[in-house]
Amino acid sequence: MSRDFFERILPRRLADAAFQRVCGSYQFHISGEAGGRWYVDLRSSPARVGAGEMVCPDCTVLIQDEDWHRIEAGDLRVALAMVQGKLQVEGDLGLALKLQDLLC
Repeated sequence: MSRDFFERILPRRLADAAFQRVCGSYQFHISGEAGGRWYVDLRSSPARVGAGEMVCPDCTVLIQDEDWHRIEAGDLRVALAMVQGKLQVEGDLGLALKLQDLLC
């Protein structure tokens, strides 16, 4: 599921003009069987999405695959996941607050 989201769904969303105003980069560390490491770089146009590690991302997101899939499905909001400790953020909190729009 995570691979499909980062390879097919997210790149289509990033073509939306609203995301062209966001300037920053994300590193996602999704742990568990269906997890992986992905990056999203919105600092240039077109935005880049890929598997693996990014050097010095602005915002790093750490989450378990079960919680990630709930966010993808719209069953868990990013802010609630943060408050409940299911989603941890390192780096730019302002970018982290924009995750809900990016992911859903």
